[in-house]
Amino acid sequence: MEKNHIIAGDYNINILSNEPKPEELSNECLSHGYLPLFNSITIPNENDGTCIANFYAKSPIDLKAIKHSQVFADHYPLFCDFNIIKPSTNRIDYFHKLNINCYRRKLWNYINNKLGKNCKTECPVKKIKFNDNTIEDADIIANHFNDFFSNIGLELANKIRSSNPAGSNYHSISNRNSRSVYLWPVTSTELQTVISDMKNKNGGSDNIHSRVLKIISHIISPVLTEIFNDCIEMDIWPSSLKQDDVVPIFKSGDDTLATNYRPTSLISNIAKGFIKGSGTTEALEKILNSIYENIDNDNAIIATFMDLSKAFDTVNHTILLEKLENEGIRGVAFDLLKQYLSNRTQRVKIGSATSLSRKIEIGVPQVTILGLLLFLVYINDIFDVCEDTYAFADDTIVLDYQATWEQAQRSMSVKLKALNDWFVKNELTLNITKTEHVTFGWYANSVPQNTEIIVGGRQVGRTNVTKYLGIFMDFNLKWDYHIHYPM
Repeated sequence: MEKNHIIAGDYNINILSNEPKPEELSNECLSHGYLPLFNSITIPNENDGTCIANFYAKSPIDLKAIKHSQVFADHYPLFCDFNIIKPSTNRIDYFHKLNINCYRRKLWNYINNKLGKNCKTECPVKKIKFNDNTIEDADIIANHFNDFFSNIGLELANKIRSSNPAGSNYHSISNRNSRSVYLWPVTSTELQTVISDMKNKNGGSDNIHSRVLKIISHIISPVLTEIFNDCIEMDIWPSSLKQDDVVPIFKSGDDTLATNYRPTSLISNIAKGFIKGSGTTEALEKILNSIYENIDNDNAIIATFMDLSKAFDTVNHTILLEKLENEGIRGVAFDLLKQYLSNRTQRVKIGSATSLSRKIEIGVPQVTILGLLLFLVYINDIFDVCEDTYAFADDTIVLDYQATWEQAQRSMSVKLKALNDWFVKNELTLNITKTEHVTFGWYANSVPQNTEIIVGGRQVGRTNVTKYLGIFMDFNLKWDYHIHYPM
């Protein structure tokens, strides 16, 4: 039986740097099951800081590395605090107790590196097709992506307006929240706490790494506190915090087409916050529990996985502001968010090439906390249209369960019509081509051979397996495809 053990030492390799040696050390440790317990500065210096001492552990031990608050000689002493966890018969509970959550990203980065899956998102775009021409000049490619990302939202919205002139007008929602949000002044202590909780990220347009902010937080917090409180008092969102650097991330399909890339915003770390919330696990658990329960009750159950075209890029600011006001965001808070949405600019970076800046008149930034929160407010009333709708950001699924398959098909078509009407009114585009449905049952002969789900006069495709929130769901929930999928 393997004993629990910890490796502690001064490795003289700075794991905070992006050089090859730290990556080699991390990969070597992960390949043998060892996880680092510390990921912050132990030796401060004028320019930055290093972390060359660390603990590496092989669980099952609940471990915590603690840094002393005072510098001795030239470094912060590290201590290891641990409590033995007795293996539990409940595997989920047991693994949740293991202190590996903060290193999950490193573990998956290691796995993906071994599988060669990281190269497609890290390598700059080499060429792009446009108007039957192939472009290979880096600067032209960057500007082409910026033109595409800046215009696609307006193009989709205009298409909805032209084809549905009567139905595209958004009408105010009922059940207006009578309470209003109040913004209290920021304190220096609060700001230091937010900075210390930041993940280690490169800077956006200002190129200030979050590690730099952490090191000098005690110096800059009083100044930033005064600036932020002045912004609240004067209803001003600084223009320097409305400039986004965007990196195209390849999704799937033809990698020479801009439409197959997702714009990822790299905003200033000062404009970011830190929140903890539910992840995909909780969302999947809720959906799967509903499916399992209805299969056990011998109900016919259909799930439609909806694809929204460029959802974040097509958020209408006028509609969004009306929804914010309806939810109780008024006064100073409303004015600040209105400022945040107005006069935004973005530029695209691909390798060493940078496009010209362009003004953004529609949409909210992707992969940002505030952008996600604003999008969630935007789609929040979709659940009033259909209560069996589940959404994780723009990944949306609707369930229907009835006594017979005929009833389930008719009911699903009615639900999708109501949802599509909602999409039109909110200037979001349902991509019927990529939307698909699954009929769930324990056995192949327990589901119908043919199903017909109609929305907007078009038939929704059927599949026996689909990918949702990172997992492959097959019609009988045996997970064979997910387990054996060639990664």
